[in-house]
Amino acid sequence: MKEKAAEASIPWPILYKRFIDDCFVIYQGGKTQLLRFISLFNSLVESITLSLESFGSSANFLDLTIYKGKRFRKEGRLDIKIFQKPMNKYLYLPFTTNHPIHCLKSFVTTELQRYVRASSDQSAFLTIAALFFKRLLKRDFPPCLLSKWFDTVQYSHRRSYLFTQEGDVAEGGLEADTMVDQSSINLSRYEKPQPLIYKVEYNQRLKKLNLSSIFKQTVNDHRNLSSNFRNFTANMEPIICYSRAPNLGQKLIRAKLPNSSS
Repeated sequence: MKEKAAEASIPWPILYKRFIDDCFVIYQGGKTQLLRFISLFNSLVESITLSLESFGSSANFLDLTIYKGKRFRKEGRLDIKIFQKPMNKYLYLPFTTNHPIHCLKSFVTTELQRYVRASSDQSAFLTIAALFFKRLLKRDFPPCLLSKWFDTVQYSHRRSYLFTQEGDVAEGGLEADTMVDQSSINLSRYEKPQPLIYKVEYNQRLKKLNLSSIFKQTVNDHRNLSSNFRNFTANMEPIICYSRAPNLGQKLIRAKLPNSSS
């Protein structure tokens, strides 16, 4: 295809990336030349057709807006920020859900960390974070609790969110313009013993029971009764694992009509 483009005097893209049916192209040239390139591309395989969705100094690709920001003139580097479709209703789980509180906190903080990673400019992060806060308020999240959770995610930790998992960086953090040094990775978190898991289907009534303490006590009792069990579970930490119960939709879909012959 490059030979055909050269023969037709069509400049080749500087960058071409594809994820399933979404493509991102950096092209040096005018819109007419780009349309000629797309026409040439579409002529190669009949079943594959490219269409131009946006052209100019910014483009939406997956959940990102990639654009020429303030640093483009100085450094020649593109900026990114979160892209959200206009039709998005932001119907997050309401605070009144039966999900445990730690699940709600995890959802909020991990979403904020995603916003940090996907925002090369701090002002873009602050804008999307403020919108996120307002949308959560509409889902009945208490403002005091949200403020506490939001404070745990800082834009200054962006390099840590980008290159490492939480807890991997040794004390002192990462310098602003340095890549991750393998010697700074804390490997102790990967050397933890395997857990001894008790899996149970979650329901609202379990909130009243301290299953974790009950399970740990039961394991300790069995260790005292059996040396084999004690040796086998010596380095295992007993923990509770909750599985999601089938919802109404799943029960309705899986329901079978009675056999008419019977």
